[in-house]
Amino acid sequence: AEIARITAVSRAGQSPCAGVREIVRARLAELDARLAELKRYRRALAATLAEWDERGDSPGHICGLIEGSHVEAPARPGVERRKRS
Repeated sequence: AEIARITAVSRAGQSPCAGVREIVRARLAELDARLAELKRYRRALAATLAEWDERGDSPGHICGLIEGSHVEAPARPGVERRKRS
């Protein structure tokens, strides 16, 4: 859709450069938000691993460490996050 819009502006005899800059600006903002989310997830995961390293093995159905975990992966665009039961 963005390429079609840029092409249409160009075909109309106008420069699409301002629109292209806005598209890239929006993409950068999206990437910054995603990177911030990934950094939060990494910190949470690293803290969980440090806790698990201190705890060692944990009893459970398969692995008590995983079963008792509260870390959630960041949502991927277009993918619904599953709720834990």
